[in-house]
Amino acid sequence: MSQSLFRHLWRRRSIQLLLVAALLFVIGSAVPPALISLMRPLAVGQSLTFTTLPNDTVSLMAPVDGSQGIPQPNRDRPECAGGGMPEVPYSCFVVTLPSHQTTALTTSEAADDSEVTVDAVMQVLFGETVATEMHDIVVLDARSTYPVSDPVSQMSISVPNLASGMATDYFVREGLQYFFPFPSSRQSYPWFDMTAQEALLLDYVRETERHGMETYEFHHRFPDLAMDRNSAHAITFSADVNATLDEMAAADFGIPRYAVDRRVWVEPESGTIVDSRTEIHLFFADDSAESTTRAFTPSPDYTIYHTVAEWDAATIGQQTEEAAAVLSTLRALQVFAVVLKTAALIAVLAGVVLLLRERRGR
Repeated sequence: MSQSLFRHLWRRRSIQLLLVAALLFVIGSAVPPALISLMRPLAVGQSLTFTTLPNDTVSLMAPVDGSQGIPQPNRDRPECAGGGMPEVPYSCFVVTLPSHQTTALTTSEAADDSEVTVDAVMQVLFGETVATEMHDIVVLDARSTYPVSDPVSQMSISVPNLASGMATDYFVREGLQYFFPFPSSRQSYPWFDMTAQEALLLDYVRETERHGMETYEFHHRFPDLAMDRNSAHAITFSADVNATLDEMAAADFGIPRYAVDRRVWVEPESGTIVDSRTEIHLFFADDSAESTTRAFTPSPDYTIYHTVAEWDAATIGQQTEEAAAVLSTLRALQVFAVVLKTAALIAVLAGVVLLLRERRGR
C-alpha cells in the first residue's frame, strides 16, 4: 500500500518539482562551504620566492670583500688608516651600500597531517655578494597558519665571507610570519619578528586598495627593543661575536638595540599577503630615551644595520596572482550557490502552482 502511494505521489509533477527544489537547495547550501573548507588548509608543495627592491643599507663591516678589517669604501679616509677600534672611529667600519633580500620558501608535509613544515632561506645581498644567509624552519597548523605549540622551530645564520655562523636551539614559536589565516579579520595579529625573536602585535589599520585589490592594511612600529642575548630562544652567537659585543659595550658604545616599522597588506578573503614594507634598524644606544631618538635615524656613528625592505614587482605579481586565483574560485562557488538556490526557489514556486491547480481540478 505504501509503495503504491509513493509511486502515485512520485508521478505528480508538483511533488517532483518540490523534491528537486529540496535537492538543489541542499547542494547549493552544502557543497560550496565544503569546498571552501578544503581550500583553507595551507597547501604542501608550495615554492615561493620573495625579493625586495635594492635599497641603500647602512651596515657595520658589511662583508662584501672578504676583509675583516677596514671595509674597502673607507680605506682612503685618513682617520681610518691603520689599527682597529678604539684607535679609529666606529664609523670607519660602517658602510652604506645598496642591498636587497631574497627569501626562497617551500612547504612540505609534517609528521601530523594537520600540520605543514615551512622551510625558508633568506639571503641579504650587497650586489651579487651574499653577506648573510638565514635558514628558518617552522611547523605550522595548516588551518590557522599559526605555529604549533611544540619546540620544533629553529633558525641558523651564516656569514659566508667571514666563515662565521650562529643558531638557535629548538624552541616554541609564537605568531604569524609567512602566511595569514584564510580568511583574515579586522583585528591585531601577533607577528613573529626574526630579529627580535619574539611575537610583536601587528595592528589592523584600515581597508584600502593595493595593486588593484581590496586589502587590509596592518602595521606596527617599535622604536626600542633590547637585543637580549640571554633569552630562552635567543640566537647563540659565536664566541668572537659575543666578545666583540661585550668589548664595545664596555667601551661605552652602548648596548645593541632594535627598532622596526612593518606594514603589510593582506587580501582578506584568501589571507594572501600582497605587499610588504619593513624598516629595520640595529644600533647602539645607552638607554631607552637615546634608543627612541635614534630608532629610525641611521648614522655611521652608532648603526649596526639599517635598511628598508620593500617587495619588488615580481613578488607583488606572484602574490596578487595567487590571491586573484583564490578569489576567482570563491566567486565561482558563490555564483554556483546562488544559481542552485535560485533554481530551487523557482522549482518550489512551480511546484506550489501545480499543487494549487491539482486541488482546483479536484
